[in-house]
Amino acid sequence: MLSEAHVYCTLLPLIAASRFHTALEQGDTVTIRQLLSADLHVLEGGAVETRAEYLAHHLAADIEFAKSVRSESQLTTYAREGSVAWLVSTSSARGTFRGRSVDSVGAELMVLSKTGLGWQIRAVHWSSGRRSS
Repeated sequence: MLSEAHVYCTLLPLIAASRFHTALEQGDTVTIRQLLSADLHVLEGGAVETRAEYLAHHLAADIEFAKSVRSESQLTTYAREGSVAWLVSTSSARGTFRGRSVDSVGAELMVLSKTGLGWQIRAVHWSSGRRSS
């Protein structure tokens, strides 16, 4: 039988990912910065951004979107091997953003690793598109 401590430790990467999404919804840039590793890579829209580029170019819009549009996500895959974990989730978003109607589906791949600062996001790949009728 697994101990509560073992189960909790196994789930820490999921907790970190959840904290990231909650921080986006709340506009908590302090927590977001703590969760993003120094060597972060963000893949979205056919481009790759470093941590500095993401923080400077897209974070504000991601926070605005998360605050404006209701989104539901579902974890589809979670795995952890030692100090590395990855999760795959799908999402559905509906609402209005900057005067435009949003009705989309998305997918996220997040890779985290255990560092001296706790579990941090090392890479995230986002893709989204219009919901099929």
